[in-house]
Amino acid sequence: MATVINMPKLGFDMAEGTLIRWVKAQGETVQKGEVLAEIETDKATVEVESQESGVVRRHLVAENSVVPVGSPIAILGTAACRRACAPPRWPAAWRGSGAWISRA
Repeated sequence: MATVINMPKLGFDMAEGTLIRWVKAQGETVQKGEVLAEIETDKATVEVESQESGVVRRHLVAENSVVPVGSPIAILGTAACRRACAPPRWPAAWRGSGAWISRA
């Protein structure tokens, strides 16, 4: 089973944060309470702890990216979770074209 980790709200008036550094790399095991990443707000740099144990399957955000609160930043999965935890593979013709976006 996969779990999506979202950008946490670290302050009352925080609307976005900068993901400064991934402490855990893709494929690494993380235990509940271990530091997953470092997030910078307008007031401080804070270590974000994992809310559960698992394997970091995918970083969804690059280091030094500004990310809105609540946006997905990583996917955690179990050691057995391989295919189900992988992001979808879009056909090459769709990548970057926006073809999969509804244009209602």
